[in-house]
Amino acid sequence: MNPDLISGNRHDTAVVPVPFYLKWLILPFAAMIFLPAVLSASQKGQKQLDLTVYQGFGWIQDTRTFELVEGSNEIRFPGIARQLDTGSVRLESDGELISLRTDMGHYGWDDTFEDLKGEQVRLISSYGELVEGKISDYVHGRLYLEKSDGKYTMIPNPHSYRVELKELPGPPASGANILARVNMHSAGEFPVTLSYVLGNIGWRMDYSLVVDEDTGTGVLTGLAGIRNDTGTDFKQASVRLVAGQINVRPGHFHAPADARGEVAAMAEQADTQPDRYSDFYVYEISEKLDLEKHGMYQVPLVSSEKVSFRKQYRHMIRPFSGSSDDPQNADIRFIFSNTEEDGLGKPLPAGNARVYAREAEGSVRLIGQDRISHTSSGDEIRLGTGKAFDIRVIETVTGREEISRNVREEDRKITAKNESEEPVTVTLELPLHRNITVTASDTDPVSETADRKVYEISVPAEGEQTFSITLRQGN
Repeated sequence: MNPDLISGNRHDTAVVPVPFYLKWLILPFAAMIFLPAVLSASQKGQKQLDLTVYQGFGWIQDTRTFELVEGSNEIRFPGIARQLDTGSVRLESDGELISLRTDMGHYGWDDTFEDLKGEQVRLISSYGELVEGKISDYVHGRLYLEKSDGKYTMIPNPHSYRVELKELPGPPASGANILARVNMHSAGEFPVTLSYVLGNIGWRMDYSLVVDEDTGTGVLTGLAGIRNDTGTDFKQASVRLVAGQINVRPGHFHAPADARGEVAAMAEQADTQPDRYSDFYVYEISEKLDLEKHGMYQVPLVSSEKVSFRKQYRHMIRPFSGSSDDPQNADIRFIFSNTEEDGLGKPLPAGNARVYAREAEGSVRLIGQDRISHTSSGDEIRLGTGKAFDIRVIETVTGREEISRNVREEDRKITAKNESEEPVTVTLELPLHRNITVTASDTDPVSETADRKVYEISVPAEGEQTFSITLRQGN
């Protein structure tokens, strides 16, 4: 049978022989026709970088526009923070996700020697031994050099040598790379969103209350401090800050070696109204931020020019604790309400609060520091600044009686001493724990709840005032 004829089911088809040299021209085109193409997508520019910062980690939504073809495309997101949780990586596009790979892009000795192939180097050992040559290859940890005489030498452990170069190699790629394969049903420009959780980024709140005790008003400001220790810059990011406790179990995040940072104030005034999202509050930063690595950036979130406050001298009564001849200095607290009347009236994130006093000549002095918990609108805020030097309280047990086997009573006399030149009011708080009740007192409480009663006594300037109370424990 003629080898150039192939018998079909019904007809014999003649096949024209193809010259040998033409086969090499035809085969590449045949491969293009019959093999599926995987094309690298061309990025058309970054569309949007959204950064949601929680108090201890962050969530990135990186949206970029790519020129995609119909069929399979390879999409590359370079410069991703290496502190990402790889299990949290998600890709959203108009196509179907085929695969997703994370290349952490760590740059070490292997990468260095690979990049230096063909370069002239000098290797100096710790003993002063000198080896010179051109790097011809680097395989399985062994470095092969071509010497000036045309001979080759192998360095089995090049890591133990100091390397000298004529020129510095190019900088390594910054950050990790996300590589995705996506199947598209049509060609064109499409947005693709990459999202992931990352560590070594967070924010905290710092409050400043400047009080004027003569007028009973103060100025309250709150700065959100965003720290970026991811080792990656975030340029022109739309930033959201989430207040509240959220559970998350991120992967292993590695802190960068340099976390010194610098502080930059991003604005002077702010009136940010948070949005409620699920069971948390989200603060939208109005302007896009450039969050450079190892930096601390402060953004004003709270500002009130006239907060009404009251100053309180407080003493906590210690029932059934015995007498003490040592006077206790009263606690100092500044109390104000989170209301619209005071220029607030919105949820306040937890944070440190520093209290300053404005002097008559206008200067400001630090007088104490406390912490504000997450505070809802309408709640009262109490900031303790320390102990009053001139306001002291002494508790004395004046009588005790066993009423029954499980019930006892005691009489206590509380003496408040005021050594200042102004009259003061001392607030006495009684905790009602361990089945404690009040059977008698000099005055009625000014407020009471299920777990405490609050009394107030007026103490004259450079004088003292006593308060007697009878307590019962048991039932």
